[in-house]
Parts: sequence; structure tokens; C-alpha cells
Amino acid sequence: ALSNHQNQLYIGTKNGLLAYRNNRVDTIIPNISVSSVFSNVSDVWVTTYGQGLYRIHNGVVQHYTENDGLRSNNQREIHTDKLGNPWIIFKNGIDKLNLKSNTFSTLKSFDPIHTTNLRTIYRDFEGNMWIGTDGFGILKYTGDQFETYTIEDGLSSEIIMDIKEDHDGNLFFATYGSGMIKMNSN
Repeated sequence: ALSNHQNQLYIGTKNGLLAYRNNRVDTIIPNISVSSVFSNVSDVWVTTYGQGLYRIHNGVVQHYTENDGLRSNNQREIHTDKLGNPWIIFKNGIDKLNLKSNTFSTLKSFDPIHTTNLRTIYRDFEGNMWIGTDGFGILKYTGDQFETYTIEDGLSSEIIMDIKEDHDGNLFFATYGSGMIKMNSN
């Protein structure tokens, strides 16, 4: 897992979070197994396989666990909404952390059949949240409802590994075994 933040390259490994800066590598958080690293303007977020969620803000490391209201210490990926609040993907659901109140909530406004194996999350330029699943296609959260996209809607695969967007607003979905899917912005 890699993320570039304020001229530092953060590297997530099975043995910890590293930072590459000024031609040297430093250990930032040791002894964690990193599942993903995400950075925005002010924070670096680190999800792990069993050790909770980490936030680096102004050089200070914060650690969130199940004891703080996190659904599970085992997360898959993270992305922030347009307000900067992180959405955390677990195998079987989504939590949202409200940074003002420092509390977690679970998103429950969608069909639970589609949350049996969530894999990746991405926020597009319009603020919509896109969730890739392992076998159920793509979920799009528009702010008040979820929409689903499957093979019946033209997808070449329902196993979505990653999601990115280009400067024209086109979305790209990496699949497992079926290449890439491009969704035009119009």
C-alpha cells in the first residue's frame, strides 16, 4: 500500500508503516499489518489486518480500535467524504467516523446482500462514494441512496479490485480476471 503526502511516500507493509523522505526510510508505526494507506490534505489514514485504524494528523498518530466504536479491528480500505470524514470498508460493511464528535456510525441504508464482501472505496469529483465488491458489482452512494451496478448493467465482472478517476471525470474499475471497466462521466 502506498500514499504520497506532503512530500513523503508512506509505505504500508505487513510489518508496519514506513515513510520515505529525504532519501531515507523511517518506521512510523511498527508491528502492524497494513491493508491500505490513504492521504488527503490534512491526514494520512492507515487500515490494518487486525490492529485497528490509524490516523496521522500534524505528525501525531491516533489509534482507533473496537473499544472506540470501530466495527472491527480488521479493515480493508478507507476514503474520506467531501467533509473529510473517513469511510472505512470492512469485509461485511461500512463505518463512517465523524471527526467533529469522534464517533463511529454504521451505514445501514442499503441491501445487506451487497455487503457480504466489500473490497474497495473511492470518492469521485462530485462527492459520490463508489464501493467495489467481491462478487456483487459496484455500489454508488449518492448522498441519500445506494445504486448497484452488476453484469446485468454491462459490467464485465462483479469482482472489483480498485477504483480511480481521471481528470475528465471518467471512472475506471479494475476487475479480477476481466480487465478494466471504464464508466464515462456523461
